[in-house]
Amino acid sequence: MARELPDNQYPDRIISGDVIAIAFRALRERLQSTFSPLRYTHVTIPAKASVGQWKDLTRKAPMVAIGWAAWRPDPDNGESFRGTLSFPVFLLVEHSTPDALYLGRGDMPGAFGMSALATAMLHGFRIRDVGTCRVTQNTATANAEWIPDGMATVMLEVTIPDVALNTATLIEQLDDFLQLGEKWQADGFTAPESVLEVRGEQ
Repeated sequence: MARELPDNQYPDRIISGDVIAIAFRALRERLQSTFSPLRYTHVTIPAKASVGQWKDLTRKAPMVAIGWAAWRPDPDNGESFRGTLSFPVFLLVEHSTPDALYLGRGDMPGAFGMSALATAMLHGFRIRDVGTCRVTQNTATANAEWIPDGMATVMLEVTIPDVALNTATLIEQLDDFLQLGEKWQADGFTAPESVLEVRGEQ
């Protein structure tokens, strides 16, 4: 007899990323509303970007890129996990002169303008069910080997402190989560699905 495990044994909110995914999507939408996709390329940074991938991304300037760095646990964590979410944001601009790279030209901002605008829009940005964003780092990445001549890049670290799983939404799915369904197969015949109680009496 073979036992066939159910397709989904966990609450959808957990396997979809919960607060990490909520924060990531909210930040991405905030950046797209700040830097119009009609003028700026928006990309997601690969989890482990190689130099070659970065060089490919730099061909898409002006560009706004976002990734995920960490969910750092608080030092006084108890039974419930809480920590600081961290998302790197890269702003890439291209101009023909060093002054324009910093100060911009015409209606296209330089590194200073993009940095100031992103900081203003992200610092203090409140994300429902997650928390309030802080820009904790705002630096030039001029020495990075993947930045070609004529371009400037700014890296922002956007953090959201004291973030825990959204337990309110998880509780709504708890009844389903605490019941595991399984199917048995014997001699090519699939038996009706049986439900096992994870807690309480069977």
